[in-house]
Amino acid sequence: MKRILLLLLALGAVCSLNAKTRKCLYRVTVTGKRAECPVVIRDVPEWAQSAVVSLGGVHRIPSQLDRELGELVFVSDISGSQNFQVLYSSDPDKRVFKKRVHAQMWLKNPDKTLRAVGCASSEKNDMYHKLHHHGPAFESEYAAYRIYFDNKQTIDTYGKKRPQLELAETMWYPSDEQLSRGYGHDNLRVFGSVGVGTLKGWDAEKSKAKPLS
Repeated sequence: MKRILLLLLALGAVCSLNAKTRKCLYRVTVTGKRAECPVVIRDVPEWAQSAVVSLGGVHRIPSQLDRELGELVFVSDISGSQNFQVLYSSDPDKRVFKKRVHAQMWLKNPDKTLRAVGCASSEKNDMYHKLHHHGPAFESEYAAYRIYFDNKQTIDTYGKKRPQLELAETMWYPSDEQLSRGYGHDNLRVFGSVGVGTLKGWDAEKSKAKPLS
């Protein structure tokens, strides 16, 4: 058993040594100073499974590599121009960063329990009633949003009293106890045209918004 374990460790070391890597330097330029400026890099090598972003080759910055989109994203305080070094690797990333975003979509089961889903569809225009909080919801530490899956297709807002992720606990509808502890809540009631935006198209002939088909 020990020999097998040692052999596996040795193979792992060899695989790590044979990992394909590429070091790239990117310069990001902004006007003035921007705190936590989002940076998106799209020329990610097709073989890359992980990436380490660093400032000056020393200070490592939390980042996320989306293999499906072929994008590397991170945020950083930037003043004027800043150089970022990225080390791409064919090895998977084993690092774990603090979560700063959250997304959720809950499908209602017949017994009224909820089931987390990554995608959902219907040809009956009934997703508004089939989904908890009527559509997908997503948040950063500072604000949260949900998209109504009905003919309104409006984006609703959820305000926060302090920077934190909380939808996993409140699921958009905070309890009185959670509100007393300083949790946020739904900002307003969304009607046919009120909200931070919409997914509707524009009917130029009728001069009004229309749902996407």
